This record gives sequence, structure tokens and C-alpha cells, in this order.
Amino acid sequence: MLMEGTRYGDYAINAKSLRNDATFIAKKTETCEYKFTLLYYDQQLGVWFDVKNGVFYISPDVDSQWPIKFSATTDDHKPNVMLLKGSKKSIFIQRLLDAYNKGCVYYETQRVKGWFRDIMRMAL
Repeated sequence: MLMEGTRYGDYAINAKSLRNDATFIAKKTETCEYKFTLLYYDQQLGVWFDVKNGVFYISPDVDSQWPIKFSATTDDHKPNVMLLKGSKKSIFIQRLLDAYNKGCVYYETQRVKGWFRDIMRMAL
């Protein structure tokens, strides 16, 4: 069969989602440092940076005491939380965008990966 062995074949024949791609899925390392929190439709995502390997990890693991927070939507915008869309000049966001464009951002789960990609499409 022509589709057999392809991602589309898995989708059409085996009912696997096309979005369930294990690319960039990895658990954060022990050498990560917490950088900031992203708020996205009442979800909190932790942005971690691996100082040893120079890559970012987006994780559901959040440091709730960390003061640096960005909201991806106006619905999540609160006092002391910066709106992501207007923060492109922030050094935190610039570094994350640069890493994303270079393929140096990993996600701990498929769900987090989907959320983050939505954030990138709508907010930046």
C-alpha cells in the first residue's frame, strides 16, 4: 500500500494523530535553571534553560514563587504579569525565540508542545 509506513498512513490506517510526533519531546535535565512562567488559558508552563547544553525546556513544572511571568493571551493578563505580545524586546523572550528558531526548544509532553506552538503562532 502506498501510505503504509508513512505518518499519514499511521493517521489514516491506525488512527494515530498527525500531531503526535515525538520530535522535540524530552524531559528537562538536572542542569536546568528556571527562567520564567508562561500563562496560557489558565495553564502555567515553566520555561527552563539547560546551562550545560544550551537548550530550553517547556514544562508543566512551574516555580510558583518566581516573579517573572508572561501571559500569552489577554485573558491571562494580570497585575505583575507581562503580556507576551508586547514583550518581543525582552531578553528572556528574545533568547527563547532564538532557541525556537534554531530548533533548541524541547517539551516534556505532547500537550505542552501543542500549547507552546499555539503560543508561538498567536502571540509572537
